[in-house]
Amino acid sequence: MRHMGNAMAEITADDDIVLKRPSGPSKASDLGKYFDVDRYLSSHSDMAAMLVQDHQVHMHNLLAAGNYDARYALHDQHVIDKALERNPNTMRSSTLRRIASAGEKILQYMLFTKEALLPGKVDGSTQFAEKFSQRGPRDDQGRSLYQLDLRKRLLKYPCSYLIYTDAFDQLPAPMKEYLHRRLWEILSGQDQTEPYARLTPSLRRTILEILLQTKSDLPSYWKLESLPK
Repeated sequence: MRHMGNAMAEITADDDIVLKRPSGPSKASDLGKYFDVDRYLSSHSDMAAMLVQDHQVHMHNLLAAGNYDARYALHDQHVIDKALERNPNTMRSSTLRRIASAGEKILQYMLFTKEALLPGKVDGSTQFAEKFSQRGPRDDQGRSLYQLDLRKRLLKYPCSYLIYTDAFDQLPAPMKEYLHRRLWEILSGQDQTEPYARLTPSLRRTILEILLQTKSDLPSYWKLESLPK
């Protein structure tokens, strides 16, 4: 598979940056011929690790933005409620819309709704993929959201493992409540709208089963027994 993972960039005499993209597959097992690798933990350029890092960076950015947007919306509501002497325990519709807008961005990315399918298998140059797939909490069938696929998509079960992080757990309560409710609607099959249509019933059920056994703070309505037969 041709990719830009190990493309080299050079600065011309005019201070322009020229990216030299390889004409074929580029798999660098050792970067020592390009620069001094002694300062780094590894001399490798592993495509599997790059794909994981790319996902983590963008997912953390969305969680940070969602945290900010929710806190900003709640602050605005507090200011308006105080000025108009309104009940502070009633969430304004505008506040709910702002939380939902940021929440859907998080959901669509964490469930890989727009992920481009890989045109070929990704072979890393280290044991990163194998070791990474062994991480994380597992259900009673040994399944984990950390398991990589690397044949057609990044993850075997397309739901971000960053749901286990402090960045997710420490979101403002209204945002977490929104994400939990929407995740249940999507994974239980209640939401069949276009953004989530690529999630097959089997994948939805599997992700739901994994989360129920590995995520301790899920709401009480997350129950397999309540799903339609």
